[in-house]
Amino acid sequence: MTDNKRAEVYLAALLHDIGKFYQRADNLIAEVVKDNQHLKLLSEMICPINDSGSFGYQHAFWTYKFFEDNADKVFNKIKENGKEVFYLNKYDGRSDDNLPNLAAFHHKPQTKLQAMIQLADWWSSGMERVTERLEKEEAPDYGKFRYKKVPMFSPFNSINNGNFSNAYSFVPLSLTDQCFPSDGMLKTDFKNTDRKIFEEKYQELWKGFTERLRELPRDSFSGFAESLLFLLKNFTWTIPASTNDMADVSLYEHLKTTAAIADCFYQYEDEMPESFVWEKGVKKPNFSEGNYPLMLCCWDLSGIQDFLYNIAGSKAAVSLKG
Repeated sequence: MTDNKRAEVYLAALLHDIGKFYQRADNLIAEVVKDNQHLKLLSEMICPINDSGSFGYQHAFWTYKFFEDNADKVFNKIKENGKEVFYLNKYDGRSDDNLPNLAAFHHKPQTKLQAMIQLADWWSSGMERVTERLEKEEAPDYGKFRYKKVPMFSPFNSINNGNFSNAYSFVPLSLTDQCFPSDGMLKTDFKNTDRKIFEEKYQELWKGFTERLRELPRDSFSGFAESLLFLLKNFTWTIPASTNDMADVSLYEHLKTTAAIADCFYQYEDEMPESFVWEKGVKKPNFSEGNYPLMLCCWDLSGIQDFLYNIAGSKAAVSLKG
């Protein structure tokens, strides 16, 4: 990928919700911005006001903070053919399509590319949020700070009339027993448990993630992007993408699909100018009628076992069967 703007759109989409991870590991937004006028102004620009009159989608602010924290240590050091791919300057205006703005303004877009990532986020979220399942589930009472306490549920909870109530622990990906869902998490008294207990678990994960992030190869964008994808899988595979409904889709899966969709959008609009329509404050982002920027495919390899187990060749079947 040599198109720097395409690289920015892809990476911004891949990290657009990294703030959910950071937010759950850190303090409340008011505690972070109270002594920093720059961050306070940014929070007002990035986070839309919700129905209660306070900032909504606060994770978008934490996404920006993530880029600010790692600008010089990581992103400004990524190179392609010996040249810098990005240059992150925290004082760039909100309408500039730089990497942090593309990622952070996905709930309050100021430009067409920011709106494109917003639409990719919507499409990806539409794959995972099935509100009607909540009516069948007897969800725990999480009390305050729900977004820090909700675990990721096993997708198998939705079968057999929802009789299996298992969830994952907040742990990195490994081959230990901790990586299997169990009913242990759901025995927690979420309502009366201090949020800091959950923050500490997220902090441990976040510390491991950021330390490894700064060790990723930066001599090419493709090398960095591929390594980052696996790093995200390692640390966000049991973090729920959404805590507002049945949280059985990981943040990793949401980030990965959003990035793939955004990349399709960018390439399609590049070849079909004017296909993407958006007008700030007037028209929500979408593609005009008759434009289909991507294709979703589903297939089943029927008979694959017969094929594998009947391969001709000396000891081939034994090798495949293990």
